[in-house]
Formats: sequence, structure tokens, C-alpha cells
Amino acid sequence: MLVKIKLVLIIIGILVAALMAKEYSQGTIKNFLAYGKKREEFYLAKFTAIVVAIAIILAVMTILPTVVVTIINGWGQAFEISQLLGMIKTFVASLIASSAVAALAMVIATLVKSNGATIGITVAIFIGVPTFVGFLYGIYPWFDRVYEVLPFYNSALASSIKAGNGDLIRSVVIALITIAISLFAGIKIFKAQDIK
Repeated sequence: MLVKIKLVLIIIGILVAALMAKEYSQGTIKNFLAYGKKREEFYLAKFTAIVVAIAIILAVMTILPTVVVTIINGWGQAFEISQLLGMIKTFVASLIASSAVAALAMVIATLVKSNGATIGITVAIFIGVPTFVGFLYGIYPWFDRVYEVLPFYNSALASSIKAGNGDLIRSVVIALITIAISLFAGIKIFKAQDIK
């Protein structure tokens, strides 16, 4: 499961680089803006496209293995509608948490304006930092409280099968706050840039 989460985070970095940072490196961003598109509309459209791509990727990564395993091994018990609702709840929480990571990665892409740098920094922040800093988790209570409000912890929590309703709600609330702050900051940075 942890490998799947890390794979999704890497894919998010690649998506943001392909859909946002690539516009800078290829110089096509000025063409969009020259046609009278407002910068905030452009930025929000890119975010929406990335979220739709993430939803498709998460669906494929979830549905395909479930179907294959169910065909091979069977469902294991009588299917109940509550199981489907639980899967949908976890999928939505995971999508929102992944969208928060994408919003942060878009801020990075807007600042660095480079495909490779966007992917590298995103991977370093969302995979490298949690891997190394995670060793401190459980040792210092103050550290645990800080770590539990960060996007990398909550993206893993939202994808966890064992997460309870309280965990999912907290993860979604933190992700929504992260999205709002990141989009606001990203749009402000984007509007202030001199794009040539």
C-alpha cells in the first residue's frame, strides 16, 4: 500500500510538470494569456485538469487490482452495499488528499518553471522528507502533532484501509485547507510573474 501511495505522489509530480511547468519551458503559456484568459482562470483550469487525471489514475490503480483479485479469489463473503460505500469514501478522501499534494506541487512548478526541477523537488518533498523524518514519528509527542497536519502524512492516512471516519474527516479537512492556501498562493505568484 505504501508503495502505491509513493507511486501516486511521483505521478502527481510528473503530471504537474507536464501540465504546468512544461507551459513555461515551451513558452506556450504566453499564448494562452495573450488570448485574454485571466491568469486565475488558467491556473484553476490546470488544477482541475490535474485533479481529473489523478481521479482517473486512482480509479485505475484501485479498480483494476480489485477486479483481478476478485476474479481469481472471489470476493470472500457476501457483498454488502456498506462495503461499496466504504470504498467510495476512501477513494474520495484519497482524491482530495492527493489534490492537496497537486496544489502544493503547482506552487513549486510556478516558482521553479522547470519540468525536471518540479519533479525532483516534488519527489524530494513528498517522498524523501517523509521517509527520513518518519523515523522521528512516535518519539517526540510535539513532533507527532506537527507531522500529523502535513500533507504527506494525510495523503497516506486518507488511502489507508484501516483509517476510521475521524481519520478520514481530519485528512479531508487538512487537505481542503492546504488546497485553499496553495491555490491562493499559487495564483498570487502566477499573477505577479512577468511571463515572456
